[in-house]
Order: sequence, then structure tokens, then C-alpha cells
Amino acid sequence: MSHQFGRAGRLSALLAAGVLSVGLLSVGSASIASASTPPPAPAAEAVSSSVLQPAGVQNFAFSVNGNFVEYLREITVDEGAHQLRIMRYANAPHSGIDSWLASQNDPREPRPYSVGVNVLDYMGWTVKKYGFTSPVITKVETGGSTQVLTITYDRLTIS
Repeated sequence: MSHQFGRAGRLSALLAAGVLSVGLLSVGSASIASASTPPPAPAAEAVSSSVLQPAGVQNFAFSVNGNFVEYLREITVDEGAHQLRIMRYANAPHSGIDSWLASQNDPREPRPYSVGVNVLDYMGWTVKKYGFTSPVITKVETGGSTQVLTITYDRLTIS
């Protein structure tokens, strides 16, 4: 089984959640508006526009040994092949992933015992967690402004 998480799927889910939120806000504000004066137009526009906007490009949080290291652009999980492919942002700051890459050829460096990916909603709250044990970077692809890492693992836990 293969799971693909891309920008188009996230945006459609966020749009649906935003439309639902706007609908719920309008139902709640209708009962409040009858008891008070309606808000000025700019305030109403600010509320509805902030609901529909995603929290930015930070939809996947990557961690090594339980510690957050950076946000990811895209992930692909191939459960049959025990592979995780992560796509990093173009101008990602130096993080634990870079340290992990640098230590791959040095046997004295400790290897991470687990990595994780948290799927975040538009507010930055964790919706789903993927945990991978005994990760090993098997391939690094750098092209254009992105870097894609292929990581093999022993076991996947989803919560």
C-alpha cells in the first residue's frame, strides 16, 4: 500500500475544512447578531479570510529520535518496500537531517533509532503520526531547488 501526500490533496482538504468552518461561523454568528449589532464589514472579512487560509507550507513535521528537526514539503510511504521518501523545502535551514546525512559514512556517529512524520492541520495541530524504526538513508536526490531522501525502515507505526 502506498500513501501520497501532496499539496493538491492538502489544499482540497483545507478548503473543505475552511468552507465547513465558515458555515459553522455563520450559523453561530446569526444567533449572536440578532442580540447585538452586526460587526463592521472589515472585521467580518478578516474572520472569513483567516479561516480559509492554510497555516502556510508547514504541513509535515519531521522528527529524529523524538525531536523535531524541520518541516517537509511532501512525503510518500511505501509500506510494502519499507521505504519513506521525504521532499525537503528548497531553502530549509540546517537541521538534524543535514547532521544525519553528514554522519552516514562515519561509523563513530550514533545512528537514529527512530524518525517520525506528524501530519499537521491548518492550525499546526497533529492529525496523524507516522513512526519509523531503524531508519537508514539509502538514496539522496538533489535536483533544482529540492532534495528528496529515500529512507528504509524496519517497522511503521501509525497513530
